[in-house]
Amino acid sequence: MTTDKYIRLCIAMATFLGANDLVTSGGRGALAAPPRRAMPVEDLILVAKLNHEAPEKILEVLDANGKSRGHLDLGKLLNVQRVRVSPDGKHLAFARFIPLSGNGPNARGQYAYPQDIYVADLPFTGPPKEPAIKGVIDPSIAWSGDGQSLYVSGCPKDANVNQNNMQNRMVLRKTIRYDLATKAEKPFNLPPFHAVQDVTPDGKTLLTQTKVWSSNQITFSTYLVPLDTLKPKLVGAAEDGFDQARFSPDGTKILGTRMKYTKSKDLGLF
Repeated sequence: MTTDKYIRLCIAMATFLGANDLVTSGGRGALAAPPRRAMPVEDLILVAKLNHEAPEKILEVLDANGKSRGHLDLGKLLNVQRVRVSPDGKHLAFARFIPLSGNGPNARGQYAYPQDIYVADLPFTGPPKEPAIKGVIDPSIAWSGDGQSLYVSGCPKDANVNQNNMQNRMVLRKTIRYDLATKAEKPFNLPPFHAVQDVTPDGKTLLTQTKVWSSNQITFSTYLVPLDTLKPKLVGAAEDGFDQARFSPDGTKILGTRMKYTKSKDLGLF
């Protein structure tokens, strides 16, 4: 695997795993795969890939050299994305497109791709049977600093998301906080239009994004939002076009993909 291919594969949808997480082999269920030596957390990478022909191979665990260490078997769950491992390494969260029929909202020209949010325990013993949160439109998810709750942002269910209505307007978002222990959803008063992308390692600051759709492009603005004030500070303007931004493990840098509105994407660090 070339360095370029490895970087593009990881940034497409990557998150770091602890060295003792369970992986599956050959679709036969969860098998312990301990390394021969202790490995730093950053040495294992979880990559999510669209794979309709082999759903058991959607989530692949790679080592730092890009070599496969196995898969987390999600059974029949397809179209998985936005995979996130909790900071304590004990839980896995991901979003999944819901299969739509010809009578679904997209068939009526709506900007509405509902997704279910799933949460599973680690070590991984099998696919979750039911979603934790159902039918979130255009979701983004991020774990709290202590790994005990999940921020989930999405379009309000009653929002007018007709494509004509969305043109050149900021996409309205609402955020909830899902408590892992009680499975309760509580509204979180993030400023309107902001969606949570990540949380600093100390749990004190959110990384958020606003998004504007137009006829031929999408523009993103990126912000830091301290939890004690909830006042956004712009760190990446719309012309920067950063998407899927994430904090570095030490919380001092932000990594994201820069949309060029062409067939290519560049990595950006700011």
